[in-house]
Amino acid sequence: MLSYPHVLLPLTFGAISHASFFIAIHLSWYRRICVSFLLFGSAIMSMHTSSHLSSLPFPGIPVYWNIFNCVWMHHALSVLFLDPRPVPPTPTRSQTWLWTYKIWNDTQRQVDCSLNAINAPRRTAAVSSIIIFVILRVVKISLCWLLHFYVISPQLMRHFHLTGLEFSSWRQNYFRRIIWPLRGVPIDMRETQIRAVMSVYWIWTSYLQLDTAYILLSILFVAVLKVDIPQEWPSLFGNIWDAYSVRRFWTKFWHGIGVKACLSSSRLLIPRAINRGSRVEKFFIAFWAFFVSGVLHAIADWEAGEAVFPIKEMQFFLANFAAGAIETLFVKGIKAAFKGSKFEPLVEAKLIGRLVGYLWVFGFFFWSAPKWQYPKLFAKSMEAQYGEYLG
Repeated sequence: MLSYPHVLLPLTFGAISHASFFIAIHLSWYRRICVSFLLFGSAIMSMHTSSHLSSLPFPGIPVYWNIFNCVWMHHALSVLFLDPRPVPPTPTRSQTWLWTYKIWNDTQRQVDCSLNAINAPRRTAAVSSIIIFVILRVVKISLCWLLHFYVISPQLMRHFHLTGLEFSSWRQNYFRRIIWPLRGVPIDMRETQIRAVMSVYWIWTSYLQLDTAYILLSILFVAVLKVDIPQEWPSLFGNIWDAYSVRRFWTKFWHGIGVKACLSSSRLLIPRAINRGSRVEKFFIAFWAFFVSGVLHAIADWEAGEAVFPIKEMQFFLANFAAGAIETLFVKGIKAAFKGSKFEPLVEAKLIGRLVGYLWVFGFFFWSAPKWQYPKLFAKSMEAQYGEYLG
């Protein structure tokens, strides 16, 4: 049953944390440290009480709320201390708070805080463009949810009749069981089909929930509060057809909300001997981004009261880093090996390269994603079955 006082706890702590940022960014470095105890402490308490959000009629809200808080704390740490962004001088108080909001909301560091941008006339959006913006966003997310509730989810359950045994520990390994079969647990077409679906299903559910939250926030700040214009809220995700390599999946298609904060924090760890912009630095930054993602996802699950598998989290995200690094070296090696030969046009053919790339990305997630998702799904199914048994 929905308990509003309890639901408001994580929201209240979150509001205190964000309000603290609006104060801290106008203070000196030492005073920021004092306020940061309130800022980060209230954010941690918001995560600690996030389990109350499970009473809301949306699955996975506590986990996504905690991921949001983790990304927010990393962004605040970056903006306030690691790579400080002072609020530019403005002639009026209202403009000062507007630019404070811009920095607070700019996790991807897209806002121009130069003097030219400050002195430029503030852009306003026509009513017609705002209406079109809202309609397009609402239609998009409504169609996505209709597709999920009336097509994808029902068909998935109707076709497979999934149970917890489908996600048991021995099913996490697929290719290993082909080489060394387990007695009594043969690989059949049903298991292969379920694994193929679940290898990409996590992409769809994450896209759906993150994009929904992003669209609702964009409507709030553009159409209701009118502090932004539609152009300042581009699509959160890129084009899925650009994801024909694991590296492009994360850089071209997936959202980059926490990338800039990882860039700031990674430079504290990079030795000074490594040149800025070098390939070694880029590899280290990519490693750090995936490492932080694994840690934050584990923390989000833990604080939400979900089953936590930190090793699985780290294995999945670091495997993605390794795949992207191997891709980069492999593609460059292939191009160098066939340069000037009669096979060079075949290697450079975009259509063939993309088809091979899509198959490779699917194959990689077919291998890696179930190792990451199956333990969580198994724990959830056992929890539901145990709760039903007790009930």
